[in-house]
Amino acid sequence: MKKDKRKIILVDDVMFQLISLKERLKDKYTVYTANTFDVLLQHLSKIKPNPDLIIMDINMPGKDGFEIAEVLKTFPNFADIPVIFLTGKSDPESLTKATQLGAADFLVKPVSDADLIESIEKQLNPADNSM
Repeated sequence: MKKDKRKIILVDDVMFQLISLKERLKDKYTVYTANTFDVLLQHLSKIKPNPDLIIMDINMPGKDGFEIAEVLKTFPNFADIPVIFLTGKSDPESLTKATQLGAADFLVKPVSDADLIESIEKQLNPADNSM
């Protein structure tokens, strides 16, 4: 019996980034894309069971990635979905804010495929990463 691929939602307002990331990940994971908070909420309401991971940019129209992460934590059904921030922001304040919000990881663009996959796998398979 074939095992279902793990589900990831990519959140970025730059369509090129979404397409590029989806292409890089689609062979290994089921990938959904959202370019706004509203589209993310639509996916979250339809994907059953919940997605396994959200990879999100910080710079977004309307609510930024930090605000979106805060809102998600208020929904019991979505509060436990790990969020990896993938952003062009490399300042210490952004890293601190992401950590305070409980981010699973904080990656700075551009990120290599190897580093991205390693971060994803640490979240999806935490037992494989323990010593």
